[in-house]
Amino acid sequence: MARRRVVKGLAGKIAARLSDDRGAAAVPFILVLPVFLSVVAIFVQFALIINARLMVEHAAQVAGRAAVTSLPDERPENVLRAALMALVPLSTQSNRSTGAADEVFDALRT
Repeated sequence: MARRRVVKGLAGKIAARLSDDRGAAAVPFILVLPVFLSVVAIFVQFALIINARLMVEHAAQVAGRAAVTSLPDERPENVLRAALMALVPLSTQSNRSTGAADEVFDALRT
């Protein structure tokens, strides 16, 4: 008899838990959140790639302009300098010099 009461009481508690819908909105949120964050990360990466491409195209345009307007003996150095200066915003502005763009950035800073 006592056993039946315990089983009925336990079954009632389980049924009450199963009929409760608290936290039901958290399940779709948890399922959709990783997909949403992945889409946002893809958009950010795409924007960074487009920005880098535009900067490289700008550097090519600046180098071409420097090639046209430079004197013949200084042309190669001026073209390289103009292209590097146009690419300075894309360079890593660290304390270590890791490339020609960083060297140009450091030279322009002083």
